[in-house]
Amino acid sequence: KVETKRAIEQAAKNIFFETSKDILKRESFDDIDRLVKILKEFPEASVTIEGHTDSDGDPAKNLDLSQRRADAVVVYMLGKGISPQRMKAVGFGDSRPKVPNTSVVNKATNRRVEIVVTY
Repeated sequence: KVETKRAIEQAAKNIFFETSKDILKRESFDDIDRLVKILKEFPEASVTIEGHTDSDGDPAKNLDLSQRRADAVVVYMLGKGISPQRMKAVGFGDSRPKVPNTSVVNKATNRRVEIVVTY
């Protein structure tokens, strides 16, 4: 189970969106497909898909964007056959930064999707 969680977390690091939009970039598909494959191999696993943004812009808009991005991952995975009962999407906006939003690099780090696995 630990290896499964690590594989899922690694796949989540490569989920990208169009700037300021909830449209998945093509380079995200392989990793989300890898996540789908893992979930099909472990049907007892469920995931929470967490959307995060940097602190630029209006906090309410960031919260909305983070939710829409998490929802976009769920919709993609639904299309690949993962049951909606196994997925939950939550947007956190800029409320949970990994690092301070003090540089371009840090802001890019904070714009992310994280996958939390439960069994």
